[in-house]
Amino acid sequence: MRAATPIRSALARLLGLRTRERAWRVGAAGERITARHLRRLTDPWWARLTDRSTRWHVLHAVPVGDQGADIDHVVLGPAGVATVNTKHHPGATVWVGDHVVTVNGAATFYTRNALTEAARAARLLAAAAGGAPVPVRPVTAVVGARVTGRRQTRDGVLIVPAPQLPRALRHARRTLSDQRVHELYAVARQADTWRG
Repeated sequence: MRAATPIRSALARLLGLRTRERAWRVGAAGERITARHLRRLTDPWWARLTDRSTRWHVLHAVPVGDQGADIDHVVLGPAGVATVNTKHHPGATVWVGDHVVTVNGAATFYTRNALTEAARAARLLAAAAGGAPVPVRPVTAVVGARVTGRRQTRDGVLIVPAPQLPRALRHARRTLSDQRVHELYAVARQADTWRG
């Protein structure tokens, strides 16, 4: 987007205007920050330090369907499968209530979107893995903002600052055997799984 309209993009950045290019750029930066934090789950040194024998696996920017959608991060490990949607709000306050998430007081669709994304991933993974149900936990990782209120909505969406995400996942109740983690990771790595 920036290359297509370099002067307009530069001017908008200089004036601090909100543009589609800026939204994509800020979002991508947030996803990179979340990915850096998720690396703590897959780092062998960290696994030895925390005495975790089961490996965690993380896939980033997983293309889903054929309309250009993607899942920011898919995490597989002893605590199950999670879809992680990153939201980057530098300097904002994110409040988590029973059924709504607000950013600086404005309601968002974060809960609905996270649930939809997790349900879609569950359907696609189950179909590719032979039909057995694959529960998927919806997670929203918040970057650059202060998070207040609940840690989880009543619908089960975990809302967590990105730096706390590895700890939250690592300390969740074990739901998958080591063998099942490896089976699901093998399926999740296949592009055909996500075309649905």
